[in-house]
Amino acid sequence: MRLPLSQDFFDVAGPYRDLFRKDQLVWEAIRDLPSYVDQLFTQDRAKRISLLRRIIYRLHGIYVGRRVSIGSGTVIYPGAYIADEVIIGRNCRIGQHATLKGPLILSDDCVVGPTGEVGKSFFFPGARAAHKNFVGESIIGRSVNLGAGAETANWKLDGSEISTWISWWKGGIEAERVNTGLNHFGAVVGDGSSIGGNSVFQPGALLGKNCRVGPLVVVPNRYHPDGTVLKGG
Repeated sequence: MRLPLSQDFFDVAGPYRDLFRKDQLVWEAIRDLPSYVDQLFTQDRAKRISLLRRIIYRLHGIYVGRRVSIGSGTVIYPGAYIADEVIIGRNCRIGQHATLKGPLILSDDCVVGPTGEVGKSFFFPGARAAHKNFVGESIIGRSVNLGAGAETANWKLDGSEISTWISWWKGGIEAERVNTGLNHFGAVVGDGSSIGGNSVFQPGALLGKNCRVGPLVVVPNRYHPDGTVLKGG
């Protein structure tokens, strides 16, 4: 059985490629994200916004923490709350009353829409959670679109370690449950995938590149290979 690696889901090129090590299991980037974001700020690779700019945001009804980086061209609408340990790239859009919690990296051209909540996650360039989404402890690939109300479930009801099912071919399809070592883990959504409105990812769901999920679908906590189409009943 071959376990899924980061490069199976994403084109990792770009300023944060060192978060995704070669031969790294894809969920290990979620585990490493807190120390990685701290390192970016400590090494001044992420530029903290100035006190003056924070004050200006507050005058417009936007709360921004002390340890936040915001790229040029990014638009933030009134009512947004941005906590510490958040890095926002260039030309992003953060909607009214959106909540961003660190550690969090939004790469360039990302969208978090009105009343959305995103935390402890990584968005590749062009990823969109544009309408009332919750995304936690997840990795969202390039140009992924999460439809209105689509959410990740990032915690099991009993609080136990999250596992995922990996299938492979061995004279027939076989599957094995693999523990991730994480108690909080939402989903991995590969580059180019599109998610229908009000769909929900079970904790530990792994969706490959260019997949399609219909509206109101529950995405099981297993590995779904590239090009998978999941439709509602």
